[in-house]
Amino acid sequence: MSKRLLPLVPADLVVDQVLPTPDHLTVMCRSRIAAPLCPGCGHPSSRRHSSYPRRLADLPWQGRRVQVEVQVRRLRCGRPGCAQCIFAERLPAAAGPYAQRTARLGSLQHHIGLGSVKNLGQVACLSGSDRPG
Repeated sequence: MSKRLLPLVPADLVVDQVLPTPDHLTVMCRSRIAAPLCPGCGHPSSRRHSSYPRRLADLPWQGRRVQVEVQVRRLRCGRPGCAQCIFAERLPAAAGPYAQRTARLGSLQHHIGLGSVKNLGQVACLSGSDRPG
């Protein structure tokens, strides 16, 4: 499968591999940022401590569920006196901290929810006007 087929991968991620199955796709990624900033002091660090996989639900593609699996690095802050000794790199264009879905999937779900609530409000207003006073 060509990487061209995934044009909507967030800019700060690099696609390493795409694992297709009949019902879903898993997109294996890593960050393209060489030295992430410490969230405590803002100092860049490339001192790797460890890593872990982070799984994010993403928009479906050709009727299949998509899961983005990002290999997130945990790094050591090199600045003396920083309270944040070890931190996980952030993925601002992909997802917020602790998010379980990509930012674009969350945004779409938010807008669908707002549209549904608006429609329910219109229905409630119409049905409320038919009530006897």
